[in-house]
Amino acid sequence: MVKTVKSISKTKYEDRNATSKVSFEAVNVEIKLPNTLVLLLSSDEDSVLVQVLSTLDKYAAKSQNNVEILHKANIVDKLIALLDYPQLCVKRFTIKLLSEMCFYDDVCENLLKDNVYVEKFMEYLKANADLVLKEFSASIIAQLTKHSEGYSQVIKYGNTDVLLTNLACSDPDILNNCLEIIKNLLSEPYGKNLFVQNKGFRFAPLINLLASEYPAIQNLSLDVLTALTAWASDDNLQEMFLNEGGIKNILETIQNYEMRDIHSKCLDVLSNVCENHLMLKALQSSGTRALLSYIDNIYDSELRVKALCTVLKLASTSIGRKMLLENEILDQIIPMVVLESMSLCVCQGLVHLIKDSWALGKVIEKGIIDMILTVIKQESRDWETREAAVFLLYEILCRDMHSCEQMVQNGKQEILIDILLDKKNNLPVAVARHLANILGLLSTNETIREKIVKPQLIGALLTCFKERQEDTILLRIAACEAINTLLCMSEARQYLHQVSGMQTIWESITKLKTTLPLFQVIANFVYFAVTADNVLASDLYQMGALKWLLENKALRNELPTWDLALQALFNNFLPLKFAYTGRLDLNDVTDTTFYITRVPIKRDRVMNGYFPILKDLLECTASPNKVVYFVNFEKPIKYTSDDLSNSTYITVNKSSINSTKSDNNSSRRNTSASVKTNDSIPFLNLMCDSYICEYLVRLKLQLQEMDIKFDELRKSIISNSPSVVDKTIVEVMSNIIGVFVCNQMSGPTTNIPCTNHILDLHLSELKLELESCLIPIGYLRVGLYLERALLFKVLADQVGLPSCLVRGEYGRSWVEVALPELSAMPRPLYPSKLLRPNFIVDLMKNPGKLIPINTDEANDYCKNYYSSKY
Repeated sequence: MVKTVKSISKTKYEDRNATSKVSFEAVNVEIKLPNTLVLLLSSDEDSVLVQVLSTLDKYAAKSQNNVEILHKANIVDKLIALLDYPQLCVKRFTIKLLSEMCFYDDVCENLLKDNVYVEKFMEYLKANADLVLKEFSASIIAQLTKHSEGYSQVIKYGNTDVLLTNLACSDPDILNNCLEIIKNLLSEPYGKNLFVQNKGFRFAPLINLLASEYPAIQNLSLDVLTALTAWASDDNLQEMFLNEGGIKNILETIQNYEMRDIHSKCLDVLSNVCENHLMLKALQSSGTRALLSYIDNIYDSELRVKALCTVLKLASTSIGRKMLLENEILDQIIPMVVLESMSLCVCQGLVHLIKDSWALGKVIEKGIIDMILTVIKQESRDWETREAAVFLLYEILCRDMHSCEQMVQNGKQEILIDILLDKKNNLPVAVARHLANILGLLSTNETIREKIVKPQLIGALLTCFKERQEDTILLRIAACEAINTLLCMSEARQYLHQVSGMQTIWESITKLKTTLPLFQVIANFVYFAVTADNVLASDLYQMGALKWLLENKALRNELPTWDLALQALFNNFLPLKFAYTGRLDLNDVTDTTFYITRVPIKRDRVMNGYFPILKDLLECTASPNKVVYFVNFEKPIKYTSDDLSNSTYITVNKSSINSTKSDNNSSRRNTSASVKTNDSIPFLNLMCDSYICEYLVRLKLQLQEMDIKFDELRKSIISNSPSVVDKTIVEVMSNIIGVFVCNQMSGPTTNIPCTNHILDLHLSELKLELESCLIPIGYLRVGLYLERALLFKVLADQVGLPSCLVRGEYGRSWVEVALPELSAMPRPLYPSKLLRPNFIVDLMKNPGKLIPINTDEANDYCKNYYSSKY
């Protein structure tokens, strides 16, 4: 049966309806939000992905804010998923957009959470990779290596061949990005080793890039060369750079004026290599002349300064100095010292050049010191330049004392003092330190020191100890060292006393964290202070010097200064030494103002500053109940009425005290004398002791009768000079002094024994009579172990008999002497300080008897002191 036309048409109509039901017509949608577009990255259609990626890339490139918006829309995760997309076009747009996103730090951190992505991007850099993928992969890695984690992951990847191979790439973008990666990797030493240890590493590709037509590539290649040549000590690396034409190409580049845009970085490379001895040989002939010619011909002031700094860096080595001096550089640069733009560089270079003695004489002859002072005092100049000028001045003065004398003769040190006084309170610490060093240097010369010691100088140095926000340890050390050199001058000590300078210095330097240099300068300060003036020893003790030294005794093995300082403090403050150690040695010579407390003070209390200072006792600021015995051999001096108005006088009233022994026939009369204290006594109102002076005269008369030259003996023990110690003389003098002491301190009559009770009554009478707890030792008519031993010691020291004063326990004190076992002559001279005490002088039972140490009799006399000690 044949179908009709109507039925055929109906079938076609039905087919069309069926097709329209399943087909999807293309739709153009207007998308206004980037977040919506990000959602389309999940599409499977290549064309959609390409269009979306292209649109998002343009959007991200417009601003940083757009990148942040896309990042918040979680675009990074979707882009990472598309990196493995099979369609190359999609992959290209994906990695391009991702490279734009990597300029945002949060995106980099997201990529670095998983270390697989760095390896993936590095694989794209291989030679057979797509150029687009290679370009933007390099861009991504360049951004990632700016972060420490990205740097670490690339280093861990380890294959730098892909980067070195791409240095020969013709694509400038790939080349630019690879150079950026290398530059980032060279920011750390490990990255440098990664490249240098690669067998395929060469300087030639980098050097050839200097001729590139792209300035960005030229600059990056120079950055890489600068980073590589920064290790001037690596001879292999420097030799490779030299052999591959590095120096030659750099010099040719700076001689090409058209390439002046990169001259600055070329000079950076030369600055790195010019300190290496291999490079000096390359610059020795024409290189140095080319650089000096460049300085003369270049008009750009910044390039001129940089070139000069590069040239002067050669002066850091002896070969370089010789090269520069042979090219007569001094005539060229000395006039530049006063030029504002050049003075910093010139001063820094001259510091090295003047290490050559001929160059030093040359610059001094040219009047360099006046030029430097001109720079220093100009307030319009920056502090960096003025600091360089001050340091140059210090180096010149260190090497030429005649310049120091000329400078002081013209009074030009006042310029430095005025700057150090810092009226505007803006002086940098480094400048102040150099100024303090210069003033300290000038003070080391005795002639110069006498001319510059003024209150202004001391005041300027004291400003170095004020509190600052910066670290001032080195400044305080320099100022303290300068003060140390001035302490030998009485004018300096007087001014320090007036302004409480010693207290200021001590508090300033001891509260800092102790370092070895600081410890040394503090110990030196103690040593110089107490050796210059005995009064300063007691002042430093009050400030806590003894406690500080003992608390830092762990450093004594590292610095011998510790022992010197402690010994100087004790030797120049014998009352403190006796209070702390309980002993005065053979060479410890007592003199005026020596004193001891009747009751011993515990060592820990002495260390913590509880030992009374004579000044405080005289001013009644110490405890009046503690009896203190003191020694004063200064004789009363009579003055006329004209002297009375200008002098400090003390009226001393003394009651008659009965003679103690029959051999003292003359009784002591009441005396009232106007006495002027001698300038040698540190404490002006210390009572004169005429009785001890009388004792000394009588004792000397007895010794003269025995033909004993006590003056020579005294000089010997004071100076520790080589001397002959005669056994017989020691025995005779010990006996004479022992008997003499016992005669003076055995009580008013022979019938009354000397006991503690009698002594207490006697001391009470003296305290009431003198109205003081300070008892002159010559006033005592009653004495036990301590009093007799003290009188023996002070008299023996005056007549040259070396003796030790020892304080034991249970109120016992005694005197030890050294009795040589050899005869006096003939044998060589030897210092008396080498003697060791071996006998005790009996001052109680058998006056003048010598008792051998470590015997039962000696132990009984000392209450078993030696048996417990040994």
